[in-house]
Amino acid sequence: MPKRDDLLVEQLWNEAIINYGIKQTRQLLSNECHPTVLKLDIDCRQRHLSNLISIHSRYVHWMEFNEIRLEAEIVVSQLSRIIEDINEETNAQIKKCKSDYRNSISTPNDDDDNNVGSLYIRLCERLLLEITNLEFRRMFPGMHAKMIEWMHEPGSEDKFQPKVVDLTTTIQHDLTDPWSNSHL
Repeated sequence: MPKRDDLLVEQLWNEAIINYGIKQTRQLLSNECHPTVLKLDIDCRQRHLSNLISIHSRYVHWMEFNEIRLEAEIVVSQLSRIIEDINEETNAQIKKCKSDYRNSISTPNDDDDNNVGSLYIRLCERLLLEITNLEFRRMFPGMHAKMIEWMHEPGSEDKFQPKVVDLTTTIQHDLTDPWSNSHL
């Protein structure tokens, strides 16, 4: 098992914070802000997660249980409820909405300001990874099957078997097969 590189983990986390605009959300949660600005931030995150769920659902049969998608749907529901609460627009309600928002997008027990949005980032990244893998499987079924075969193929270092020709043939087949089955 590879050794964990804490510097790399921190660098990737900081990059995710920038990519997902978490710095702005931190500022909104820690400072006074207009309810409309808070509502727009929540709405943006809710729409982004909803779009990822929708794309993911196209690849995975709706009856299949998917823990990540279910968790993301719960967060979307919580964010929608918070938006409704903001529309009531009382100062006490806004403070509660900020707290609920922080709790909805962060992993439990994340009192540290650096972890605001950690759940949101994890869900988005996991959904994106699953979507990418599902797209790859759909676009390159033969290549996907070969990868699984090679990962589970018993072998030893003294029996090296070159796979470049096999790989090239499989990719060529994956690229030409959809066109040969077309009824154009």
